[in-house]
Amino acid sequence: MVVILPVAGKGTRLRPHTHSKPKSLVRVAGKTVLEYVVLSLQGIKIDLVVFICDENMALIEAFVKEHYPELPCQYIHQEERLGPAHAVWLAHPFIRQGDDVLIVFNDTLFVTDLTRIPALCEGKDGLIYSKEVVDYKRFGVNVVRDGIITDMVEKPDQPISKLAQVGLYYLRDGKALMDAISAAVKKGLKVKGEYYLPEVFKLMMANGARFGAPEIDEWLDCGKPETLLSTNRYLLENGHAHD
Repeated sequence: MVVILPVAGKGTRLRPHTHSKPKSLVRVAGKTVLEYVVLSLQGIKIDLVVFICDENMALIEAFVKEHYPELPCQYIHQEERLGPAHAVWLAHPFIRQGDDVLIVFNDTLFVTDLTRIPALCEGKDGLIYSKEVVDYKRFGVNVVRDGIITDMVEKPDQPISKLAQVGLYYLRDGKALMDAISAAVKKGLKVKGEYYLPEVFKLMMANGARFGAPEIDEWLDCGKPETLLSTNRYLLENGHAHD
């Protein structure tokens, strides 16, 4: 499995915490956000982790080498900010035929058992992890029928679904994903000037791909100071703290 970790982004909503470091190195309940992400990967076989970085790439690389020297990693500098799907596509030189891919965006932390991926993905081409939310109008949501996603709607006005996409994705065929991103770029499928993964997934669905939408146990926001506090409290109360 190849894990793609897009860690570029200014983290402007987290200032002053991110004045001197990337948002993935902001600490919450004693660990950095990046440490929680790496810890969540324990128990699955990883062949490579690809970090998609901004100008803070040297900081990310130094941190990972110090804390996880055995982790097989590659680092890519995202020079153009063309959206999340473009960031993921930058990992394509490291995706070989037969590779499955796990994509983890780190604005939020998730609590779920990734060792269940093979069982959850049986009979499917991928998993678009979800969490039921009250304020569905703020998120892109998965519309599900009989366990399969039939549509994805960005910030719906009506409660067509309350299953928000949480920024955690598994694709059984990594090469097919990269080809679909390339197709989306050729078609100019931008949203507000950027390329997003839901447009890519909808292309794949139109070509017959079947995606599940498993719910994670907890979804913890690390994108704003006020939500960082509530995330800190949850982690402390649930035994995730680190001295």
